Amino acid sequence: MKRAPHWSVLLGTLAMGGALLASGSAVARDKAKPQTLGDLKPPGIEIRREARVDASAARAMENYRKFLELQKTDPSLRAEALRRLGDLNLEAGELERMEKEVSSLDIQGAEAIRLYTLLLKAYPDYPRNDEVLYQLARAYETTAQSDLALATLERIVSRYPNAVLMPEVDFRRGEILFSARRWVDAQRAYERVIARGAKVQFYNQSLYKHGWALFKQGLNEDSLPSFMGVLDSLLP
Repeated sequence: MKRAPHWSVLLGTLAMGGALLASGSAVARDKAKPQTLGDLKPPGIEIRREARVDASAARAMENYRKFLELQKTDPSLRAEALRRLGDLNLEAGELERMEKEVSSLDIQGAEAIRLYTLLLKAYPDYPRNDEVLYQLARAYETTAQSDLALATLERIVSRYPNAVLMPEVDFRRGEILFSARRWVDAQRAYERVIARGAKVQFYNQSLYKHGWALFKQGLNEDSLPSFMGVLDSLLP
C-alpha cells in the first residue's frame, strides 16, 4: 500500500505537475480544433470542404462574405461558409488579443458570436451544430462573457450527449465553474471526463483539477486519490 506523502511535498510536486499539464493542455487544444473547411478559388466561388485556406485570413474572410451575399446558393454550403467565417473571425480576434493584449470585447469576437448565432438559428439541422455551439462558447469566453459561455456548453451537454468533443466540453465547463469558485459543480464536471477513462483527452488535467476542487472544499483526504493519480501518470 502506498504511503501518503506529506502535504507540503505533495503540493510542491503537484505544482510542477500542473505546469506540465498546462503545456499539454495547450497542445491538446490545438489538436482538438476543428479542421478547416476550404478555400474559395477562381474561377467563380467554390468551397472545398476540409481543405486549408491558402489565402490570407483577411482575404479568405472577404471571399466567404462575398459567397454569403450570393442568392440561391446551396443551403449546406451557406451553413459551412457561415461556420468557417465565424471560425476565422474568432481566430483573428484571439491573435489580436495575444499580440496587442486587448482586454475589451473585440469587434471580431463579437462578429464571430453574431455569425454562429445566425447559423444556429437559420440552420437548426446543420449536422455540425455541436461544433458551432462549442466555438460559440469559445467566442463568449474569449470576450469575457463566461456566464454565456457556460450556458452554451450546457446546451451541448443536453442536446449532444454523445458528441465526440464532449470530454473537452466537460473540461471547459469545469474550468469556468472552478474560476467561479463553484467547487462542487466543477468537481462534477471534471468527474464526467474522468469517468470516460484514462485514454480520453483532458483526463490528466481533469484529474488534477478534480483534486483541487475537492481540496478547496476542505476534503483533503478525498482529494488524495486524484492527486496521486496525476503523480502516477507523470512521474516514474
